[in-house]
Amino acid sequence: MRSIDYESLWGDDVCSREHLSIADVLRSHPYLLVGGLVPPLVLVNTLLSRGEVHAGMSGGGRWQPIEITAAEYEEVVADLVRNGAHGRALRYIEPPAWVRDPEDWSLWIAEQAFSIPLAENRRFHELMATIRAAMDEAADRGDEDARVGHLVRLSAITTEWSAFINRHRRPPSE
Repeated sequence: MRSIDYESLWGDDVCSREHLSIADVLRSHPYLLVGGLVPPLVLVNTLLSRGEVHAGMSGGGRWQPIEITAAEYEEVVADLVRNGAHGRALRYIEPPAWVRDPEDWSLWIAEQAFSIPLAENRRFHELMATIRAAMDEAADRGDEDARVGHLVRLSAITTEWSAFINRHRRPPSE
């Protein structure tokens, strides 16, 4: 399996430099494998081609942007399924064709691993994205009253979304 030079980050500061396998790069992403499922090749290549991941207080990592082949991906999947991540077993389930990006993956994982109803979760995500876009447009126009109004609306919707998640969330299936 191919290995790459990897810098662990805390904020924008480099904490360490390592030479990691692609599987270990994926393991280093704090949220990618949280549902116990291995992401599809298209999502792995989306992540790897960015050359960095920032995960807020969980740190992040940086590397030279790359993409892997289908054959390399099979090696990565085999390693992840064989060795797991963060003390948890991993498995591969072929996602539906509509799972093409990190947002789709997060919605699908929420349903597959945590029993969050997909359609309603997607509705919340789309509504929050629309409000964020309106908030950004108001900021670009210099309309602070409109921006704050959108922020208040976003806060109310995220509170509603959080309650929805808490009502439906189940522990991940093993």
